Amino acid sequence: PAQGVSLWLTLPPAVDPEALFAEAHRRGVLVSPGTLHGVGGRGAHGVRLTFCAEPAARVAEGARRLGEAVAALLEQRPARVEQEQTAALG
Repeated sequence: PAQGVSLWLTLPPAVDPEALFAEAHRRGVLVSPGTLHGVGGRGAHGVRLTFCAEPAARVAEGARRLGEAVAALLEQRPARVEQEQTAALG
């Protein structure tokens, strides 16, 4: 498109928007956590994707990297939950 486009991506409950922001940023992709766009907790389980006049190949690469970031967070989740439970017991 000749002008900007914003898309809303609803995340699975196991993926924290703030953590996805950080992980995606490490991979060269900027997203906006939903916590910045909602009132009273609305939007807390998503991210906003905004782009303008990007070539299709660049959008596809960004989507691939974002997918990798989500997968990395989902892989880390069991270890993170175990650490939190151990800390709560300790």
